[in-house]
Amino acid sequence: MPLDDILIIEDFISEEYQNLIENVVFGDDIDYKFIQDVGHVNSKKNKNFGFCHLFRDETVNFKRTPVDYFFAPMIRDGMKKIGMEVSFLKRGRIFLTTPSSNFKQDVYHIDIPTYHIAFIYYVNTCDGGTTLTNNFLPPEEELMYPTKYYDANEMDVYKQVESKKGRAVVFNGLRYHSSYRPTSGIRAVVNFNLI
Repeated sequence: MPLDDILIIEDFISEEYQNLIENVVFGDDIDYKFIQDVGHVNSKKNKNFGFCHLFRDETVNFKRTPVDYFFAPMIRDGMKKIGMEVSFLKRGRIFLTTPSSNFKQDVYHIDIPTYHIAFIYYVNTCDGGTTLTNNFLPPEEELMYPTKYYDANEMDVYKQVESKKGRAVVFNGLRYHSSYRPTSGIRAVVNFNLI
């Protein structure tokens, strides 16, 4: 995938699968963990809490929950649909964020400080989307932990993607990005880091 490409795909999966995912994500069978900051726990300020279910992690410790098998067809079939092959899934998570009475943007971040493809699937339609910047992690900072985080006024905005059920956005994972909270309802996304 070229460095600057951002792919926004409508109806990434079938309507039946979209509805099934929405029902499962908002159902009672997934255990979500409270996290103090959706943007990342090491961010500087403006911490925005949320809920997460980590269903696949092969970045540090090998972890898979049964939810991983539910989402595997989405990645495999959906990425083939857009002409991309997936060779390795590093991490998969579901994020839920609650509404804010005023616009709240999480910090700009990258998920993993090494080259990967970032994938965000929007489970439901709401007014909390994703902001992508013109800024990339510099090569000299790859593999450095903890990664740096930036506030909204510290980055050059390239594109904003609204949360729409069935939509997916795919981009170079070294591009800084940020989520922002809905003003009503819950924002639910499935996030993959893949190669």
